[in-house]
Amino acid sequence: MLAVFVLLPACAIGVQISAIYTGACDREIGIILSVDDAKINLLNLQGETKTIRRFEIIYIAQYPLGKIALPKIKPSEKLEIIEIKTLHGNKVVNLLEGWMTNYSDESISFFTTEGRETVVDKNDIWDIEIKEQNEIIQLNGNQSSNKFKFVHPHPFRSCKLES
Repeated sequence: MLAVFVLLPACAIGVQISAIYTGACDREIGIILSVDDAKINLLNLQGETKTIRRFEIIYIAQYPLGKIALPKIKPSEKLEIIEIKTLHGNKVVNLLEGWMTNYSDESISFFTTEGRETVVDKNDIWDIEIKEQNEIIQLNGNQSSNKFKFVHPHPFRSCKLES
């Protein structure tokens, strides 16, 4: 007897939040959605995409969280949405839409348009499409405001916390 399983994306344990420092106490907090040799694009906690040039970055701190509360993601010309499709039965079906946040030899992590961090096995990817993000994405279930205080790392311990 031969059994075939399709592994659907598994929710990851948490979301990796980064604080990008560009000056003594100047930082932008959010999820890094893309990186190239000149800049990074960061989805901040207000749902806006910020571009930070590579040579302006002086420090990066990371905060692993169980989940992040973003009410919406505003349209951005800077980022494109990745749509992942998989083969289920004999049909090609949508698996997820979002942005790649990390990868390994076997799997890829995505921050989805539903506001979740999801891990997909590379072997489950059948097709990839790139789409523009030209409308507001409402994140269901994430309507509460952020109640986290992101403490500054040791080199910036004298900086005041935002309220």
